[in-house]
Amino acid sequence: MRLKPEGIKAHFDKQFRQGHGLADSSLWAVWISSDEPLFRNEAADEVRAQCRELGFNQRQVYQVGADFDWSGLAQQFETASLFAEQSILQLHLIALPSDAGRKVLLSWLERPPADTFVLILSDRIEAKTLNTKWFKQFEQSQAHVPIWPMKSDGLASWLARRANQAGLHLTAPALTLLQQYIDGNLLAADQELRKLSLLHGKNQIDERHIADAISDSSRYTVFDLTDACLEGKGEKAISIVLHLRSENVADPILLWSLSRELRVLAKIVRAQAAGSSFQDACQQAGVARFRQQAYKQHVTRLRPARLKQAHQLACLCDAAVKKANPLPIEQLLCDLAYVLSGHPPKVCAPV
Repeated sequence: MRLKPEGIKAHFDKQFRQGHGLADSSLWAVWISSDEPLFRNEAADEVRAQCRELGFNQRQVYQVGADFDWSGLAQQFETASLFAEQSILQLHLIALPSDAGRKVLLSWLERPPADTFVLILSDRIEAKTLNTKWFKQFEQSQAHVPIWPMKSDGLASWLARRANQAGLHLTAPALTLLQQYIDGNLLAADQELRKLSLLHGKNQIDERHIADAISDSSRYTVFDLTDACLEGKGEKAISIVLHLRSENVADPILLWSLSRELRVLAKIVRAQAAGSSFQDACQQAGVARFRQQAYKQHVTRLRPARLKQAHQLACLCDAAVKKANPLPIEQLLCDLAYVLSGHPPKVCAPV
């Protein structure tokens, strides 16, 4: 029988009603197949939770490759011990069962292993295998939970739902930045949401919180990068870019930080050109009072041509992040940081 992940609990309730145990049910195995580790793990967690309610307090775990000793495994369950505890036999399939493995599974359809619930975990099963006689026999008798990978256009809504379920209040830009950072890795998304929940609880979370959480394991943060730019220290800014990338801080995070600083500087320059005082320009750009001195010193040395070059480089970086630009993203980010510091581009000078 094929189940959806959300149907696991109901299926167990149906199979093991009101205290009926394993001996009173035909269900003794669940096979979960998916190429998405997070979904597979969560479905396995649900199966194990249901098994614990039935008294399965022990677990044996095996990694099953092509050369796995299926016959040796089967021998362990040929005879039931009077004092055996109910346990979960968890099989992680690195490869599909060999001929010997298929024979063991089919033999268990006739005589299930005593006092044992079998949990099988594997990658997605191809249609060719799904249509084989042996798998159809297994699926007809036991439970199969196929979980399909998430489509890319569903990631944003999934991430928003997960954040809400965790009690997090992320702004729309924060969700966008987090989505860019995880790049489709749902395990990474789950880890970051858990971290944000611990750090910020039910408080509103914006882009700065996301960037800070992502880069907090580095000796430098993205805010050190923008500080170096404001100080006009181009070489230091390049070093920080290279360091953060070596620490696996994602390119969209670095680009977000530099682009944000570029927008602030451009707002200040435009406001001053329109006749506003520097203090009023900073206020319009959202610069805190204690940061205004750093911006004042930098604006005086940042030529309009540099701002234009920085904007062009930011566009090139954005295209490179989206795989629409063949230029090396590392060189582009270094150039952007260098130009934002007030210096001419080193490598990827925009036309």
